[in-house]
Amino acid sequence: MQRNTFLFVAGLAILAALIVGVNIGRRSLPLEKETTPTPTVSPSPRLTRYESTACGVSFSYPDTFIRLDSATKSAILTSPEGGAEAIILTCQEEIPRPAIPQEQTEPIAIGSVSGTLYHDTTSKDGKPIDILIFTHPQTREDVLFSGMGSAFQGAIQSLTLLP
Repeated sequence: MQRNTFLFVAGLAILAALIVGVNIGRRSLPLEKETTPTPTVSPSPRLTRYESTACGVSFSYPDTFIRLDSATKSAILTSPEGGAEAIILTCQEEIPRPAIPQEQTEPIAIGSVSGTLYHDTTSKDGKPIDILIFTHPQTREDVLFSGMGSAFQGAIQSLTLLP
């Protein structure tokens, strides 16, 4: 056998021995105890009831939210993590309706009052945002209830009219 062929075959044999040795070493080492991952269930946040006598509505929201009331007839509630979830409430005469195609709207009932839920996206990052607009039967003002995230979906479900 020529010298170069001999060196090539010897090199391959050494490489094969190293690969086999490493694989045998992996099997013989004690493995870490395998555990099945347990799903972490975060406790659902407690809900707080918000009442706006000026707008004539009330709804529930997570007690971890930060509430910013204003001197006018509006309130903003945001999650402590930032803008991932938010709820906005305001009321006034004649709130303009968003220019959204009919396919992105749905009728919704709040007690005996019907409103329109507009499904849109934010212009900043395209996140989905919902806007509910209806006219309160006692105050005759339009109520805008808007937000994003699961907390807002829960707030819509708990939305009630105040007498």
